[in-house]
Amino acid sequence: MVDALSFNKNVIDMLDHSAKCDSYIQAKKQEAYNFLSSRQDIDKIITLKEDDPQLNSYEKVFQTIVDNVPHTLAKDVQVNTQAINRHTFVLLHAYFEYHIVDLLDFLFRNKPEMLKTRQKNLSYEQIVDCKNYDAILNAMIKKEIRSYEGKNYLDKRKYFDEKIAPVDDWEYKNYGFMINDINELRNNILHNVSDVTILNEWLWDAQGYLLKLGMGLWLGIKKKFQLDGWLYPFASKKKIK
Repeated sequence: MVDALSFNKNVIDMLDHSAKCDSYIQAKKQEAYNFLSSRQDIDKIITLKEDDPQLNSYEKVFQTIVDNVPHTLAKDVQVNTQAINRHTFVLLHAYFEYHIVDLLDFLFRNKPEMLKTRQKNLSYEQIVDCKNYDAILNAMIKKEIRSYEGKNYLDKRKYFDEKIAPVDDWEYKNYGFMINDINELRNNILHNVSDVTILNEWLWDAQGYLLKLGMGLWLGIKKKFQLDGWLYPFASKKKIK
């Protein structure tokens, strides 16, 4: 999760550096001029105005456009930075969800008896396809996790509070960013991409909150089910005998 913000910063820094690099700007100016001067249908793209000294010839129009390249590049950096921030935010949310799925998978492999109380059934076909107990357990865990993933935020919270490991400070009051806010913002990004602005401080707040929440869930599960050892990052998904 931490790598996501490091990558985010590196990409944005490279964009910003390129937009301010003299050789890059000159190359883009030349590229713009070559593109405009090579167009056979330029009269359909640009309308000349004889009464305007800056727009009464194609050469002058070309020069105006070329001179505006640095401004265009700077604006592109702003637009691309927002696109990168939105993707980073969604990635942070995905990392957290992967963490939770791994946590549940590890827990159910250590405590398969927990699945006894779940109202889930395997079809005859699924059971026949399973060659042994481990395969059946895998199928049960997969079905339980899929059920969890299909829940909304409130139901996921209820799932942990009632069935897994209540976290005393679930909402971590010292953080302005709550998990519900993160979910809603992530959904808004996916459905209204260009209308969502993500500030850098939001990314850092979201990362800090999700890391602390993920650790809180891990510690809660470890304490409640008396599991020893380091459960994350789950170096392997070993089948517990």
